[in-house]
Amino acid sequence: MFELYLEVKLKTPLLITATKFGESFRALDYIPGSTLRGALAGLMVSDGTGVDSKEFKDIFINGAVRFSNLYYKYSDEKKVHYPLPLSRYYCKADKKHLYLDCLKKDIPAECPECGSRVVNKPLSLGLKKIISMHNAIDFSTQTTEEGKLFSYELICEGQSFSGKIKASEKSYLEKIKVLLDNKSLYLGKGNSRGLGEVEIVKKEISENRPTIGEIKDGFTLTLLSDAILMKEDGSFLRTLTGDYLGIGNIMPEKAFARTKDIALWNSAADLPRETVIALVAGSCFFKFKSKPSDEVKKKLLSLETEGIGIRWEQGFGEIKINDLRHDEAPLPTIKEEKPPKIKKATIEEFHEAVLKQFEKDKDELQRVNRPSALFELIRFANNKDFEAIEKTLDEQIRRNKSIFKKIEIYEKRFGEYIKEKILDRCEKDIAIAKAGLLALCRFVQAYHKD
Repeated sequence: MFELYLEVKLKTPLLITATKFGESFRALDYIPGSTLRGALAGLMVSDGTGVDSKEFKDIFINGAVRFSNLYYKYSDEKKVHYPLPLSRYYCKADKKHLYLDCLKKDIPAECPECGSRVVNKPLSLGLKKIISMHNAIDFSTQTTEEGKLFSYELICEGQSFSGKIKASEKSYLEKIKVLLDNKSLYLGKGNSRGLGEVEIVKKEISENRPTIGEIKDGFTLTLLSDAILMKEDGSFLRTLTGDYLGIGNIMPEKAFARTKDIALWNSAADLPRETVIALVAGSCFFKFKSKPSDEVKKKLLSLETEGIGIRWEQGFGEIKINDLRHDEAPLPTIKEEKPPKIKKATIEEFHEAVLKQFEKDKDELQRVNRPSALFELIRFANNKDFEAIEKTLDEQIRRNKSIFKKIEIYEKRFGEYIKEKILDRCEKDIAIAKAGLLALCRFVQAYHKD
């Protein structure tokens, strides 16, 4: 079995929704294998490979390649940061007092150091998200629909994710690696609005020979991703059994498991699929007391390599036999985010970028038919007093909150021009961005005066 270790960094916010609560859409904490698979399939088609070719079908349709989920990289260690086992318990008052894995141990009644309760709620690993608010548009009138306000949760840019793509033949992974060379990769929704752009940080191919250790006294099984366990009659299992694994009629003595509903989606048809029940990643089972035969060991190695359940080629059903994390459970070390270094920017840099872009896009901008607003923008770009610009910006934002909410509706093209063309050319420097935002604000004011 060969693996392609993949590490990506978000250049723009990422929109991958999981569940809907009223008019709010909550984001996933990871990048699904199905999302990665779809993006790479699009790259291969754009590269000239036909969807009917044998290579395309082997990689994306016939299941020769397994696209695992990409998980948030909360530390600098070069590894995949799989979800923590559900068997982790810690002191509610202070995790440093007590943090242990209870799959093979008894659950303590209280913290031995301070006497506080011991809980096993999910730990916060530092993944940063933001809420983006939107108004629904009535396409018949091209105006805002009354009472139609909804929100999306986005994963913030600058954060890294890692995972593995697995295949029995190295040539498939080499093809994927070549696809990612000097190519922009977009994941999730809202790509036309600039969302979901990622930078490929690492892509390394290696050979993996899984080992499962001793199974003489029973073994543990841990889910590294959500698993959809469908029976022959179409129903779903809510726990693991030896019969389902194919190792005999045995049951685990101890289990920490949860289930959730997953609403699948067919992106090609743009239609929903059936809702399925899945065991949650991090669910773990101990101890499956099986006979320590070569046949059982071979079966377990096969399961660890190929996964369990359905849709394993999209990242579901990834498991680990005898996961060492149940023996050693150090408190996760979360990397500290250092604030970005901000260079001293000058208004001349912004002014030069504005004039260059105006000359390039003059005809397009004149179609907006707001010449006075353009002159106003140039006048403010000529202002050499940067402190005055910042002060004016703060005042304009305070006065024009309602206008900013409508800017995307009134002058969407001009807003994209400022944010994407000018600010991107200035390397998204914060000081220059403020100047650009001020210019945009003055444009909106001029729009209302005309």
